[in-house]
Amino acid sequence: MAVFEFTLCTDSQVIPVEIDGTPSVGEVYLATGETGQVICGVIGVSAIGTPQYTATTLFDSCYDCLSAITPSLTANTIYEGCVTCSGDTHPVVVPHPVWTGLYGESIMQGNAVELGGRNGLNM
Repeated sequence: MAVFEFTLCTDSQVIPVEIDGTPSVGEVYLATGETGQVICGVIGVSAIGTPQYTATTLFDSCYDCLSAITPSLTANTIYEGCVTCSGDTHPVVVPHPVWTGLYGESIMQGNAVELGGRNGLNM
């Protein structure tokens, strides 16, 4: 295993990360720390130092890597729909609006229903 510079996706901090093989400069990896913490970053040139993280998974972009480690958030209590047919009540999965928060995370508005479904009104 070799040590490389690793520029974090969340800021410009550079840390030494250990990685197996010969990655290309600019590739985005998920790295795991000794105590289980997970970070995303871009591989740089070879470095000297004591790595505290080991890069494990290759991603296409910082966004994809951060999406994999950032749980999506839900605002408010999730609304569930029900339909009554022939006297029987059946639960219905309804789409909820989703927006992007200040830090790139997905946030679902749980107490609202997206009109017309995911593709807009009557689509």
